[in-house]
Amino acid sequence: MLPLTSCVIVKSSDPEGLKDANGKPVIRPYTPVSRSDTPGELSFLIKKYDNGLASKYIHGLKPGDKLAIKGPMPKFPYKGNPVSPAHAASSTPKTIQTTNLRKSV
Repeated sequence: MLPLTSCVIVKSSDPEGLKDANGKPVIRPYTPVSRSDTPGELSFLIKKYDNGLASKYIHGLKPGDKLAIKGPMPKFPYKGNPVSPAHAASSTPKTIQTTNLRKSV
């Protein structure tokens, strides 16, 4: 069970799969959007940016492809929902829901 307000660190499971212009691995934190009481499920909402190395890579994954995931990394204790519904309803184009990705160690 993933604690609320936790992120995980995501990178390519292939050492050569996702690197920046200097040849260093691209590593990004993402906050899961799956319910914490749903066993075996880890869902993300990832916006695709035209210049985003990680988001383009992740959007290009196919079923069965793998990501290396480390975590959870707790950010802060959850104390309620301070966000108003108007802010929560903002549009997020070019998103992807990836399923059946397995954790690489």
